[in-house]
Amino acid sequence: MSLSKKAEDKASQQGNMEKRGVYFVANDRVLELALGFLQSFRHYNPDIPLCLIPFRKDTERLLQYQEKFHFQVFDDEVILHQCDAISQHFHPNIVGHYRKLACWAGPFEEFLYIDIDTLILKNLDFVFSLLKDWDFILSFSDRPELEQWVWKPGIRAQQVLSEAQTGFSANTGFICSRREAFSWDEMRKKAEKASSLREWMVLECMDQALINYLIVSAGKPHTSLYKRLDQPDYPEGYIEFWAGNPAKEMLPGRKARLDGKERDIFMIHWAGTWQLRKWEIRLFILLNLFRLRKRIWTLSLRMPFKKLWKQYRYLP
Repeated sequence: MSLSKKAEDKASQQGNMEKRGVYFVANDRVLELALGFLQSFRHYNPDIPLCLIPFRKDTERLLQYQEKFHFQVFDDEVILHQCDAISQHFHPNIVGHYRKLACWAGPFEEFLYIDIDTLILKNLDFVFSLLKDWDFILSFSDRPELEQWVWKPGIRAQQVLSEAQTGFSANTGFICSRREAFSWDEMRKKAEKASSLREWMVLECMDQALINYLIVSAGKPHTSLYKRLDQPDYPEGYIEFWAGNPAKEMLPGRKARLDGKERDIFMIHWAGTWQLRKWEIRLFILLNLFRLRKRIWTLSLRMPFKKLWKQYRYLP
């Protein structure tokens, strides 16, 4: 029996509650981020099933919150090791970000994958409704200026992707899809072969180029929430807000202006803004030298919108 068939059989045995759910990737190193995400997610989505995909094996502290936030754990070691092996086709060492590929071998027939450096500010049922017409829905990417975070300019000269395919260039921190959109075994083999394109991939963004390639070359309908704005299938018109934007761009009532309209924000994403700066690492080394601090902080001291993040991280 193939691995994908085993995953499907396992999922079908877990009942109707497993038809729809949300995955997140985390470990103890990013516990604070994970708790901020989980608090906000459960505040607005108390009933959607959650599943942790371990970034690494160090999840002991995170699992202490399993009962509070009602999440299961993806524990298929074969699939996880295969994700790690895929990452080594693109990087010299194992990169845990590629474990999000396990979403297409997990227990949910329809799923959302969400990065943990986010706050969720709305109920997310509206995203799942788009799966009736699309196999892959990503968030507020799929815009020309974001191609620089997926492909290097030389990709076009290789003539392996069309202009429309390279132009999709979506952020992979928020993905809605269904398990059957990919056969696990076929996707794994295709991902390994895609390593021939790594010279033209922006690998600083880890899995992002590979997942974009897999989606645009799958021959199945794909879109982004940005492209669905003001369309009949997306009447809510909620938008994502990147925390790297100037503070003045967040309007009262958790709104932002996009394409000339004030719109409700459903998710704030801290991608590239929460990581420690070099000066913070040097400061920690100095404090540690004088025995004033034993553990380095997880989040940047200058993390934007930190007050808002803390509001959800410390919800009762």
